[in-house]
Amino acid sequence: MILTAPIKTWDGAGLPRLVLAFAIGAALWLSAPRCFAAEPVSPETPRVTILVYHRFGQTVADSMTVTTPVFEWQLDYIRQHGYSVVPLADVVRYVKGQGPLPARAVAITADDGHRSVFTVMKHFIERERIPVTLFIYPSAISNASYAMTWEQLAALKATGLFSIESHSYWHPNFRTEKRRLSADAYRKFLEMQMTKPRQVLARRLDSSADMLAWPFGIYDDELIAAARSAGYVAAFTIERRNVARDDNVMTIPRFLVTDRDKGEAFALMLSGRSAKPREKGRTPYNTDAAIFGFFKFFNKADRFPMSKFVRFAGLRFAAEVAAIAVLLAYVMGLAAAEAFTVTVIDASTKRPLEGAFVTINDKVARTDSNGTLEIEGAADEIGFKAWGYRRKSVALRDLTAQSGQVALTPLRPKALYLSFYGIGSTKLREAALDLIGRTELNAVVIDVKGDRGMVAFKSSVPLAEQAGAQHVITMGDARATLGRLHQQHLYAIARIVVFKDDPLATARPEFAVKRANGALFRDREKLAWTDPFNHRVWDYNIAIAIEAASLGFDEIQFDYVRFPDASGLKFSKPTDMKSRMAAISGFLGEARRRLTPYNVYVASDIFGYVTWNLDDTHIGQRLEELSPAVDYISPMLYPSCFQFGIPGYRMPLQHPYEIVFLSLQNARERSGIPAVRFRPWLQAFRDYAFDRREFTGREIRAQISAAEKFGSDGWMLWNPRNTYTADGMKVAGERCKDEAPQ
Repeated sequence: MILTAPIKTWDGAGLPRLVLAFAIGAALWLSAPRCFAAEPVSPETPRVTILVYHRFGQTVADSMTVTTPVFEWQLDYIRQHGYSVVPLADVVRYVKGQGPLPARAVAITADDGHRSVFTVMKHFIERERIPVTLFIYPSAISNASYAMTWEQLAALKATGLFSIESHSYWHPNFRTEKRRLSADAYRKFLEMQMTKPRQVLARRLDSSADMLAWPFGIYDDELIAAARSAGYVAAFTIERRNVARDDNVMTIPRFLVTDRDKGEAFALMLSGRSAKPREKGRTPYNTDAAIFGFFKFFNKADRFPMSKFVRFAGLRFAAEVAAIAVLLAYVMGLAAAEAFTVTVIDASTKRPLEGAFVTINDKVARTDSNGTLEIEGAADEIGFKAWGYRRKSVALRDLTAQSGQVALTPLRPKALYLSFYGIGSTKLREAALDLIGRTELNAVVIDVKGDRGMVAFKSSVPLAEQAGAQHVITMGDARATLGRLHQQHLYAIARIVVFKDDPLATARPEFAVKRANGALFRDREKLAWTDPFNHRVWDYNIAIAIEAASLGFDEIQFDYVRFPDASGLKFSKPTDMKSRMAAISGFLGEARRRLTPYNVYVASDIFGYVTWNLDDTHIGQRLEELSPAVDYISPMLYPSCFQFGIPGYRMPLQHPYEIVFLSLQNARERSGIPAVRFRPWLQAFRDYAFDRREFTGREIRAQISAAEKFGSDGWMLWNPRNTYTADGMKVAGERCKDEAPQ
């Protein structure tokens, strides 16, 4: 597996190429005539533009995100200015000389299979009734947290508007693989990457998939031959120019669309014109063609006729300088970019860690069975994490000094909970930290958005202030608080109560759950809830989670990430088990994706009975759907909440060990995920459902023993009043025997 983003290490080997780049760039600048020209397109020649999108969202999460308002504006512009959106297959026929196209033709594509294609793009495409071609790599589908599922792809295909094509099997950097593999191994690798996606798409979606999008836009003669041999009739790269009738059908250009492509920039993209009509006698100069010709000239993998490179005319002075800067920056990147192998190991045993997560910016990949991963990328630091270990970020210069080896420290968080008010109370907070210092505890769960919807720290999310969630601030200097926790080597978990949100639901009734008569629903505590189907609610909670991650929390834990456990309620969409589960897992998956750049763990609290129930418990929580969307699942295994007991144990208060151990065991057997991905909540409060007994050290220790016997990723103690004692816990320096009941 390769995580792409070039690491900036340069030994000077690329200097001759860099000098040549500078010389040619300077020659372009100095020799270009000073006119403001772009050659008009002949009215007899169709103007054909292919657009490629990647992902969509309400906010710009990364450079590849196009926000919903911008995408909607782009579609409106296409419609209002007389452009015809045509199937990509029609463009292929046009390039082959087999058919005409409208005078102003646009084809729309989307690469990678991001979930937002289904959740955002689909709505607008169905409204406009226009064709779209998706290029996906099958290894990500139903596997990667950011990707669509096969069911979602099938639903898109069923609209008749989306066609599904190949983006290779797992989106490799072919240039890097060619350096890494022997000639025979590389040939076999190419055959797999070309043929396997066609086989999978045929089996899964009954799609012929005879078109290919080159990963990273990389192609050469060998790749083209392999693609043709695998049955592809056309292939597409990334190049900012319109399609020409004489283009190679295996290297058809596409414009990469970003959120900046609006207004004049988008208009010029579609028109293929960079400025005013050229002055008489001037030589035409196509900025995009020159830039991409320059790219290809220095790209050893590609072939680009020099004649295309030297066709130029004048540019505005500033545009020339900008173009040269882009050229030089790119060539410097080529000179600097080298593949780099990292190895992730256990700091204690020195054994390699398979499946560790390696994050560069918004991209994440996992190590192989040897704990290794090849990366090439640009970032100040790289994030590393693995289930059951402390996360770690390493600066690139330090990674080089360590010969690419990163050691992760094993960790089993043993946490207590501090509420929204508990973290702000000097008495409660200091008592908790003192207890942590004296016992085996090594972590703390803090309400950053509590049960009553209040946000503990000063938030920059506008909706938090508008909803009244900032009336009380209990973490005056949240960053300093996190700094103190980390100085004490404590693992910090941010608890965010999601859909139970009285301030937001009250301030914005359109976001709220309603009763059948249209009145605002309120639960037994008289608190209103927000609608789990509403993506504005998703965005609000994810924005707060991102702020918490930016402050330094190690983990984001979502609670009340469910539907209300009440009947007769009205939501923005019809509800059944399938739609409820899709909403909950959809939110968690989207949150995890947007939190990727922060290298934090993501967890979800669930009802205790979810570990036993085969349905969604009527709240949208089922293990099979939740486990792919988060790192850790935290069932609330309080014996007081098991009012019906569990199989073989009808009186839960008398069997706290069995409640915890058997529930976790059943959850693992059902979900198939390892024990280390569970971290249960344990009861450290007085019973309220049966005989109101106090939970003493005996009951607490029994629960802890059960969790540790099971092998969970630690455990968490819940006491809503935040009053804890050392009773039942190991005290520092004491050897405590964890015996399970006989």
